[in-house]
Amino acid sequence: MSYPYAPKVPDNPSPARKRAASEGAGEGGASVVCGALVLPSMLLTLLPTMLAMLLTRPDTGSNGLEWVAAAVFWSLPSLFGVLAALFGILAVRRHQRDTAAWSAGVAGLSLVGTEAAFILLPGVIHVVVTALP
Repeated sequence: MSYPYAPKVPDNPSPARKRAASEGAGEGGASVVCGALVLPSMLLTLLPTMLAMLLTRPDTGSNGLEWVAAAVFWSLPSLFGVLAALFGILAVRRHQRDTAAWSAGVAGLSLVGTEAAFILLPGVIHVVVTALP
């Protein structure tokens, strides 16, 4: 049964339309995936960070190697965060507003921004509070 006023949809959409709908979705998707991997990568680097703290801690005083544990801890999450931001910016800049790649790029940028705020905000508050007289 057919309806006389129903829109006619072609059985096989044109290849140009298929290509336009799926083209460039990799950048936005990569942004979301890299953004989602930031927090799990922090859990992954916990054990090496504890080992670095154990091996670089002096018996007394300071030995100048306090930065090693922080570098080990932030190495993988910062890599994923920078990649997510880069892919998100590329997806937003290269694609039009109504495409899936643009939407995924915005989602990835929002995810990375939210994670950065929740990760860095306690440290900033601590610095501000301890700097006050």
